[in-house]
Amino acid sequence: MLSKATSDVIPVMAFMQLNLSDGPLVPYAGIAGGYEWLLLSAQDYETGLGYDATFGGFGWQAWAGLGLTVAKSVRLTGEFFTNQSDVERDVLDPTGVSYSERVNLDGTGMRFGLNFGF
Repeated sequence: MLSKATSDVIPVMAFMQLNLSDGPLVPYAGIAGGYEWLLLSAQDYETGLGYDATFGGFGWQAWAGLGLTVAKSVRLTGEFFTNQSDVERDVLDPTGVSYSERVNLDGTGMRFGLNFGF
């Protein structure tokens, strides 16, 4: 039984976004592609065993959203997105056998934030 587990996804991607208007409400859509890392860490407090792994692989994202202009160069944003990626790592077990571990990071979600420029 795991007592603690964490995961972090770090995407480094080039993106293109199209703003569909220039008024107070700004619909937009975008797409990105690049490399993603998944950092996994787990600790079983009963046995004292831990697991730390870093996976990597190429992926892409697409999104569509709406921005609300609140001041010059400042917008509140909300968007739906999809992420598509398989990340993997090669492992050498104690007996010398090599194998590959793969994690599917496909998923959808929503993001909200503050967009500002200078």
